[in-house]
Amino acid sequence: MFMFLLWCNIHCNLQMNYPFTCMNYLILLGLNSPNVFKSDGDIKVIQYLVSLYNKDSNTSFPEGVDLVDAAALAKCYLASLLEPLTTFELYNEIRGACSSIHVMRNILKKLPSVNYMTLEFVIALLLHISHKSLLNKANNTSLSFSLV
Repeated sequence: MFMFLLWCNIHCNLQMNYPFTCMNYLILLGLNSPNVFKSDGDIKVIQYLVSLYNKDSNTSFPEGVDLVDAAALAKCYLASLLEPLTTFELYNEIRGACSSIHVMRNILKKLPSVNYMTLEFVIALLLHISHKSLLNKANNTSLSFSLV
């Protein structure tokens, strides 16, 4: 897993709408598949998908891509971010607000719009995955380890 994350940090330079397309593909097709997030996927397939989207960011997600590769690409995108979605600047405020949804919501509104939209989409993906946990074997604990 460490080598995969290292590879992602070096080689993944994805356009912004691509991760959304990939995560949407997972929501539509991959939530019933067990252990889809536990594998690193096929690096050659991921390289191909990255190059495809770097050439044309409006390309739709190719049909027939293995769900494990799509999940690995989503993980790769998150691993390649230079800064966390919640930003270093807001880290202490977020930690201090974990007991109040209202305060947390106001802090998250301070995020750059790209970070906010991505965080919102990732949380939606996780929510969809957790709703299908009996089928995909991704309960909250196993999913947290799979995405690291």
